[in-house]
Amino acid sequence: MLNFITIGRGFPVVMLHGYELDRTSLMPLLEPFFQNQARTYQRIYIDLPGMGQPRDQLFIDSATTLQMVVQVIKSLQLSRFVVLGQSYGGYLTTRLANYFPRELTAQLLVVPMVVPATTQRKLAQLQHTYVSPNAAQFSIGFGEVNVVLNQLKYRYY
Repeated sequence: MLNFITIGRGFPVVMLHGYELDRTSLMPLLEPFFQNQARTYQRIYIDLPGMGQPRDQLFIDSATTLQMVVQVIKSLQLSRFVVLGQSYGGYLTTRLANYFPRELTAQLLVVPMVVPATTQRKLAQLQHTYVSPNAAQFSIGFGEVNVVLNQLKYRYY
């Protein structure tokens, strides 16, 4: 069973994070929105295998990961829910409708990875809209996947 955390009460919103992140990566972005909605929405943040807790778990292929997410959602016995999937989590989200055709009422895909084969993707060249005056402090990998390069975003990275 995958690790997850539930916050609040109300209509369930399942959160699936991106590759190499964990369940806490979406919280600073989403919880301020839900702060005044705490009694309206139940937020369920799921750690994908090898990327959350426990960290020592090896990465598992997408088909197995999807089955593990399905198992968690089934264990929660949700009659209706929404899924927010970010990047790799968005890719997994698009497959959940097959398992929950009546229960899954909507999907919110945030920068979804929809074509898994990198050779088949057509991506625009990344343009940095803001670069901190101290740009040398950031790793090369950070600059390759982020548009805004500043200390706060680097800390989240």
